[in-house]
Amino acid sequence: MKDNVGYKSVVIANGTTSVDVDLVNSRLTAVIFPAAFDGTSLAVHNSPDDGVTYYNITGAGITVTPGEQVPGDLPKLSTSRKIRLVSSATEKADRTLILVLAPIL
Repeated sequence: MKDNVGYKSVVIANGTTSVDVDLVNSRLTAVIFPAAFDGTSLAVHNSPDDGVTYYNITGAGITVTPGEQVPGDLPKLSTSRKIRLVSSATEKADRTLILVLAPIL
């Protein structure tokens, strides 16, 4: 990781929900949205059982700004290992989000 920052690409495949994201030893600090993004907000769901069941994390939503990097340093995610990102709208095509991650020290 350069400057203690890492990047992870995550796809929302023509729908609302991303693939599972493993945050092992890292925390989400920002999300870079593509210019074409249909949703206006992004919910974060956490899995307490290693990806079997997911629950919405109240207050952990991110307001979308298409084509921009949006801060997402969310204290409520500090104990999360596996998450999914959920768009507030059905994406009309595959959308790739770039997650900016920092190591947990």
